[in-house]
Amino acid sequence: LVDFAGRVLKARRQERDLPLPETALRLVGDAVAALRRAVPRTARDRIAGVGFAVPYNLGSWRRELDLPADVSAAWTEFDLGSGLRTALDLPVLVENDGTAVAVAELFQGHGRELDDFAAVYVGAAVGGGVVLGGAPRRGVTGNAGDVGLMPVPPSRLATAPRPSRGSDILLNRASVNALVRHLRRNGVPVATNLDLERAIPSHPETVGEWLEDCADALVNPLLSISSLLDLQAIVVDGNLPRSLVERLVERLRVLLAANAPEARRPPALLLGTAGRDAAAIGAALLPLHSSYGPHREALFGH
Repeated sequence: LVDFAGRVLKARRQERDLPLPETALRLVGDAVAALRRAVPRTARDRIAGVGFAVPYNLGSWRRELDLPADVSAAWTEFDLGSGLRTALDLPVLVENDGTAVAVAELFQGHGRELDDFAAVYVGAAVGGGVVLGGAPRRGVTGNAGDVGLMPVPPSRLATAPRPSRGSDILLNRASVNALVRHLRRNGVPVATNLDLERAIPSHPETVGEWLEDCADALVNPLLSISSLLDLQAIVVDGNLPRSLVERLVERLRVLLAANAPEARRPPALLLGTAGRDAAAIGAALLPLHSSYGPHREALFGH
């Protein structure tokens, strides 16, 4: 729940292991109801709407994200926007989670000083968004900035699955899912985010192996983004402990400097400002941006 200035007034967090759409809708409905109760009755007509940040094409990466077949099929066939609009009596806006991260950074973070940047977010998969001329860009299908599908060389980690073709895709190496997979296959039990929080400081060598592979996988995509769009900066954040994201950014700066073409400087790399809540904050800002944002037509076409 955010106010007109984007300040977070209330928040709820629930974690479930691969819920089916019907369960997710119920959890969302309960959370929205609780947040609405936090608003005084006399002010509830001032709620602008509800924004949701979700990964598009969630069921498409069954192999890379270790999704069960029934979960993959259910989310592939489910129209989340229609389900939410039926369940809620408020205006509903649904956006790609990578674009939502860019929206959060635009209005709450580095976007206060930058007009042209890309946001890269290392979550369960890896995604991102693009801001050009001070406006977030969706692209034709709403997937602008989706770096997760960029081709990269296969991982050197023995725990990584071998790609079915010569190259792999970024989300199979630079993602929390890849870190969890690497920990599990090295005998570290990880079933929840809390387990991951505890495992990261307890297994520095294993985590360090993933970090090196993640950074190595990100180098060429980041150089490609910078060359194509000629940006002021690339902002990196993630659903990981802050110290680990900081280590990733520092390692990337070294690798980008070593791999940048002679005639070009490496892209400026910035640590994101919103951290784990980036997509949620960006989603919460969508209803305000749709009504009052100076570039609202870039997201909503009006």
